[in-house]
Amino acid sequence: MSTPRGIGRVDTLVGCPLLTALPLRVLQALAPRFEATELDTGDLLFEIGGRSACLFIVEKGDLDLEGPEKSVGRISRGGFLCEEDVLRPGVHKTRARATSPSLVLSMDEQTLNNLWAIEPASAAFLQLAIGSRLITELRRANTQFVSLCEMPIDEVENTGMRRILKVSADQDPESG
Repeated sequence: MSTPRGIGRVDTLVGCPLLTALPLRVLQALAPRFEATELDTGDLLFEIGGRSACLFIVEKGDLDLEGPEKSVGRISRGGFLCEEDVLRPGVHKTRARATSPSLVLSMDEQTLNNLWAIEPASAAFLQLAIGSRLITELRRANTQFVSLCEMPIDEVENTGMRRILKVSADQDPESG
């Protein structure tokens, strides 16, 4: 159930690791732009395959992130998800289910685009924070990928990553 866009969310934004480097005046400008959604235990915030164009921040409660077959993570108060999708919409690869009564803040792509007209500095700071986060994650993923490429193929198989790497027929035990 959505509630009207509210103010007074600054404490939640201050506690969100994505936004901690932003000046207080920027957080105060961003706070009323977030929409609050209440979830009861078991309610879905979003489903696998649904359009993803929002940044979500958990204000209270917990969300379980579920893949097609199992839980893949949990987001709690101050946690955030789908930050890249507010810049470039995509498709959800997981579902998010409340494991307790929860309140989740969201800002969609259109709200961020509108923010450029009324609070351009705040929009720029938010995009910078998201961009910095994405760069950090890309660097981390690149480091992990390089480590995988340096492993002997039998060790790569044990990581579950063999399928994404090109393996010749004489190296692939499944091809024989």
